[in-house]
Amino acid sequence: MTSTALLQTRLNARHRALGARMVDFAGWDMPVQYQGVLDECRAVRQGCGLFDVSHMTITDFEGSGVAGALQHLLCNSLQNLRPGQAVYSPLLNEQGGMIDDVIVYAPLTDSMHWRMISNASTRAVVRDWLALQLPESVRILPIEQELIAIQGPQVFEVLSRCWPAERVADIQALPPFQQYRTDDGLMIATTGYTGELGVEVACPSEQAEALWDALVQAGAEPCGLAARDTLRLEAGMNLYGNDMDTSISPLECGLSWTVKNSGEYVGKTALEQLRDQPHTWMKAVVLEGKGVLRHGMAIRNPAEQDGPHGELTSGTFSPVLAKAIGFARVPHAFRELTQLEVQMRGQWFPLTVVKAPFVRHGKALV
Repeated sequence: MTSTALLQTRLNARHRALGARMVDFAGWDMPVQYQGVLDECRAVRQGCGLFDVSHMTITDFEGSGVAGALQHLLCNSLQNLRPGQAVYSPLLNEQGGMIDDVIVYAPLTDSMHWRMISNASTRAVVRDWLALQLPESVRILPIEQELIAIQGPQVFEVLSRCWPAERVADIQALPPFQQYRTDDGLMIATTGYTGELGVEVACPSEQAEALWDALVQAGAEPCGLAARDTLRLEAGMNLYGNDMDTSISPLECGLSWTVKNSGEYVGKTALEQLRDQPHTWMKAVVLEGKGVLRHGMAIRNPAEQDGPHGELTSGTFSPVLAKAIGFARVPHAFRELTQLEVQMRGQWFPLTVVKAPFVRHGKALV
């Protein structure tokens, strides 16, 4: 039975009817898997997978000076965004730590709002931070819509069975991180969390069940959060709460490439000071041998076994590589190492440091 304390997306009954195993995820009753993680990962890498990600938080902003107010909170730059374009950015505190990682969408037209999509686990924290930091001229508009991700190399074949050919062609022509709006209230963005071709659709809640049903009938395979976690790690994408949090800066979790804001922003002074100091680093690693890497496992330098240790922040078995992969946060002294060791079941096993991503568009890169 579903706990009444858990929040539910509009698609909850659909997941249960399809036999999904449900779990408590950040206070939401969400599907962790349907047929199995490997089958669901394979569907996304080879066909088309379907995810309910309506637990994510959609926030719109209205008023004067929205772009400047948001820019002051983001370390990535909004300066050169085209109409409707999106940017991925950390949302920082004064210490340079990550309150969240968000996607911000510029309006397509003057009559539209700026939009931010943030994580489910940070809903209250981000809401309170925005209310504290934004000027009175900017108003926060929480949006109650469902969010559905459609991912995989056959995404446009599936969409062509649900939508008019002209709409699908228009979306297919868009570059990554661009949005498309429809007359019936859909925002369709060429974004995703899998490393595959795909779109994410924000729709009015009353349309969600019909859209989900149409996509399933068109051949999209429902997938759960467990497959999504494996896919994002293969794609070299961080998970908030594992690989980053309020104590970790973008410089320490492989996101230094997002620090492009040349103006003043919250956390800038702290980041500039950290650049000149020894700090922890994020490394992508592959286990040499059998086993599964998990969050929290100890990491060490094989040449200095009694020296400082790091920690595995994310780990999983990669179906594409047929090996265990992960992210490790390691001391500054490990920065140039290409070989590490991980502790499992009281023993130490070799890890090879590689360059993320591990997988892109279904192909192994390491």
